[in-house]
Amino acid sequence: MFADLESVERQLERRAKTKKKAQQSGGVDPVVLHAMLERCAEVLGDGRRACELRQQLDDPAELLAFDHLGLLSAKPQLFVCNVAEDEAVEGNEMTEAVHARALDANIGMEEGAVVICSRLEEECASLDPEGQVEMLGEYGLNAAGLDRVVESANSLLGLYTFYTVGPKGE
Repeated sequence: MFADLESVERQLERRAKTKKKAQQSGGVDPVVLHAMLERCAEVLGDGRRACELRQQLDDPAELLAFDHLGLLSAKPQLFVCNVAEDEAVEGNEMTEAVHARALDANIGMEEGAVVICSRLEEECASLDPEGQVEMLGEYGLNAAGLDRVVESANSLLGLYTFYTVGPKGE
């Protein structure tokens, strides 16, 4: 949040110094962008994340200006919980609390918390692919922890994975 606040304040200072009419940047109206910078400075100055402000925006021009800023505290958060082997599937009371915090931090996005067992991950990494599938199945897991972390991160960020198949060099 401090880096975001510093970035917003720097942009406001730069705009105040130039005094000339700001040009439209990336399709963003300069007047709307300046107003958004001021609103972001207020929210970040209060110690709140920028994503809280984004949830309040309805106007497409404001949303465009907000997204143009690229603030880190506007990005979703991913929480990874390391648990014992017997808690790898169900988690525990602490992972439930972390999941609730992730839902709050990411404003209802389910993918914000992943439960893994690092001991299982270490054992799994030393096995061949068939052995990994068998071991994960014994513990009731459908995918390795790293795969679940990557899948959750992609989902939170709205990213898709595309695989290229075929012989190399084509």
